[in-house]
Amino acid sequence: MLCVLACLILTAPTKLTYETPEHAFKRVEEARPKMSNDAVEVINSIRALIKDVQSDEIETKDCLKWADLYYEVQWLDKSAKCGERFLKIAQSRDEKLKTLELLCFDYSDLPGHARELVKWQTEMTTLLNSPEAEFGDRTHFAGASASKFYKTVCAELGPKPAHEFLDRAAQVMPPRYKVPADKVSDWNLQQLYIAIARSDLHSREKNKAMAIRALTDARKYATAETSLGLETYINHLQVVDSPAHALSPAHRIGDFKDLGALKGNVVLLDFMAHWCSPCIAEFDVLKPMFRDLSSKGLNLISVTSLYGFYGRENHEKNDMTPATELSRMRGFVKKHGLTWPTAFVDRETFVRYGASILPTLVLIDKKGVVRQTWSEYDPKEIQVIRAEILKLLKE
Repeated sequence: MLCVLACLILTAPTKLTYETPEHAFKRVEEARPKMSNDAVEVINSIRALIKDVQSDEIETKDCLKWADLYYEVQWLDKSAKCGERFLKIAQSRDEKLKTLELLCFDYSDLPGHARELVKWQTEMTTLLNSPEAEFGDRTHFAGASASKFYKTVCAELGPKPAHEFLDRAAQVMPPRYKVPADKVSDWNLQQLYIAIARSDLHSREKNKAMAIRALTDARKYATAETSLGLETYINHLQVVDSPAHALSPAHRIGDFKDLGALKGNVVLLDFMAHWCSPCIAEFDVLKPMFRDLSSKGLNLISVTSLYGFYGRENHEKNDMTPATELSRMRGFVKKHGLTWPTAFVDRETFVRYGASILPTLVLIDKKGVVRQTWSEYDPKEIQVIRAEILKLLKE
C-alpha cells in the first residue's frame, strides 16, 4: 500500500529541507497515520523525512523525543548522542529512567560500546534499587538485561563482566515475598530469563555442569506455558557429548535416509523453518562452507517440520496438506539454492535436540556423538564453526 510518504518522496524535490528540527518532527507525526504496516517501509519513510536534520541543532529539551525517533529508525549513534544530551538536564525520575534505558538499548547494538552499556546499566540499577522504583520498571529492565544486553558485554568484554552485569540485573528484582499476587507470573518469567542467560555464560566458559545446574535450579520458576521451553534448553546442553538422537524423517528432499547411515562421517544438522528469516539468512554462510568442506567429508542436513502453512497460504488455519507443503518446500529449497538434503521430522525431535531457538546447528562427529551446538544466527561465529568442523574431519 502506498503511503503518503512515498508520494512525498516521488513528488518532492530531490533534497528535502526543513527550517527547524521541530518542523521535521511535526511532518513525521502528521504522516504516521497513513504509513503502511511494513516495518522496513516505515523506517525508510521516516528516514527520508529527517535525513537533513542536523542533530546538533536540536534543542536539548527536545532531545529525548528525538532519541526515541532515531532509535526507531535504527540511527543508533544519533539516538545515543541525543539521549546523553537530554540526561544532563533530566529532572524527574521517570525522565532519567526512560533515557537510561534507551541509552542501554542504543549501546547494546552499537559495536565497540560495551563499556558505555555497563556504565548506563550501573546508573539504571542505582535508580531501580530506590524504594520508589515501580515493579514493572524493575522486571522490564531485568528482562532486557538478561535477554539482550548481557550478550554485548560478553562478546566485547568477556564472561566475567557479563556475569557481573547479570548480577546487577538480578539485584533490581524485588524479593518474592514482596511481589503482588497478580505479578508473580511476570516475576517468574524474568527470573527464567536471568537463569537462561547465566546458563549461556557458563556454556561459553565450557562449564557444562554449571550451565545445566543454572537451568535445573530455575525449574521452580517455570509454569505450564514455559516448562517445555525450559526443558528444551536443558536438552540443548545435555545433548553435547552424548550420542546423537535418532533422526528418521517422515519426508525428505534429497538423498538422506537416517543418521545411522552416515556414521563414520562428520554431520552438521541445521534445524530451521521456512518462516524463520534468520534461518534463511544463515543459508548464505552455510552454502560456501558446504561447498568447501563437502569434498573433505562434511555432510550437511537441514532439519525442519511441516507447519500446515507456507508464507501467507493457510496461515490462519494451519491446515495445508503435507503434499502441498512439501511441494512448496521443494520450491523453497530451489529458490535458496540448498544443495544438501532437507529432512522433515516431528516437533519432539526438535525438543530432544534442544532446538528451541531457530536456527540451531548441531555438530556430530564420526562416532555419532554430538560435539557442539550453536543457537541463533551470528555470522561472526561461522569461522568458529568451520574450525570445529575441520578439527573433527581430521580425527
